[in-house]
Amino acid sequence: MTGLIFLKCLDLSEVKRRTTSIIDFKKLSQDILKNRTINTLGDRVNWLKVKRFRIEKASPSLVKYSYTHAGDYLDINIHGKGRPSKLPLLKKAYSAMLPISEKKYNDLKHLCTNEVIPIKYHAWYLS
Repeated sequence: MTGLIFLKCLDLSEVKRRTTSIIDFKKLSQDILKNRTINTLGDRVNWLKVKRFRIEKASPSLVKYSYTHAGDYLDINIHGKGRPSKLPLLKKAYSAMLPISEKKYNDLKHLCTNEVIPIKYHAWYLS
């Protein structure tokens, strides 16, 4: 019952994305974020214990983090040492629509017939 209420309250007019407009940022993060483990003091960063992050506009390559909710920040230089790399070309994550199972398609048809999904979206869901 709560799922139906959630879907009726959901405004789908703002979700206008196609699978071909989704960009894969994995390669970008691998090329840009060269250092994820050693801070500027030479200590290893324990990401599971980090409580706060801070990035300042003046130094975007430094990520400040803290293991406590109060106190000083430690720094990690995410670009590492050496010359900054060139930005890679962004690639699309998907070249075509992703296939869905027949059970999921039947569930979507059921939601359309019960008008849980607004009528203006039926053509897209049933295609």
